[in-house]
Amino acid sequence: MDKLTINDFNVSLPSSQNVTNRKEILELKKEDQDKIPVQDLSSLNSDGVKVVFENKQGELIALNLSDENYSSLQKNFGSYTNYVARNDGSIRLN
Repeated sequence: MDKLTINDFNVSLPSSQNVTNRKEILELKKEDQDKIPVQDLSSLNSDGVKVVFENKQGELIALNLSDENYSSLQKNFGSYTNYVARNDGSIRLN
């Protein structure tokens, strides 16, 4: 089976798993296109990076992370499949 290297850690995944990752990214992008409602808490603090994530109830929540916290998040979850840019300039966390 074909393998694909996807990040700086040289993690290889069978191509069938890679298709699953693409489908997840497409689903995250579709949320933005379909204008799924987002509870926006980012207005409480306008500094940093606005991120959107799903809570345990399946609702989308937006808030701002400081640049330092966002950088730390990227270091711990480095795969491109964890971040999708939205049309409003926010980042959807996977």
